Amino acid sequence: MLILAAVVVLILVMAGIGTAIALVGNKASVNGGITSDIPSPTPAGSPSPLASPSPIAGASTASNDYVSIPVPPGWQVSHKDSQVIDLLSPNGLGALVVASGPLSPKSTAQAGKDELDKAFQTKYPGAGNCPGTRPSNGSLNGESGIFWTMCYTVVSNGNSFPAASALFVGVNSDGSVAYLLELDTVAGSMDSFRTESKAVVQGVVWKYK
Repeated sequence: MLILAAVVVLILVMAGIGTAIALVGNKASVNGGITSDIPSPTPAGSPSPLASPSPIAGASTASNDYVSIPVPPGWQVSHKDSQVIDLLSPNGLGALVVASGPLSPKSTAQAGKDELDKAFQTKYPGAGNCPGTRPSNGSLNGESGIFWTMCYTVVSNGNSFPAASALFVGVNSDGSVAYLLELDTVAGSMDSFRTESKAVVQGVVWKYK
């Protein structure tokens, strides 16, 4: 239910900003998603120390029961509930979704990824791993999981455009808490949006381990 709730938020966000994105361009290449610099995904079972994120000047904090995230000037909280927080970038052309919450029954990161893939493919026929990318194991702000980048086509107000979502899904050591992060944008803008959101991603704090 946690992961499906986050997908619903994603769908609403992409529908709302679809027209603006369609006007930007239609480059379909994606060179990266959530990669080693935000922060370094490490091989599963080989954790490395995490550097403390640098404070973001003028940022406020959005927080719910399970996660907190910095909100830099210009960014907007477009949705928040007890498990999900959704931010829109200053230019309105990218969304960052972060979510965490309990899993019952207990589950795995792979099961969460499979559920997300199915939700994307149901909503966006033809959705799949972006060309030249493949899933990888690693950790995000101290929690282990799976990184991957999905490409798909969004239709909004009669316009269609290639979109991309860089995703991370993880669970804690006993499978009782899930962690999710999504970067959503037009496919050709993923690299720039990843750079723009780097400090925000580094500032995510998972409250339950």
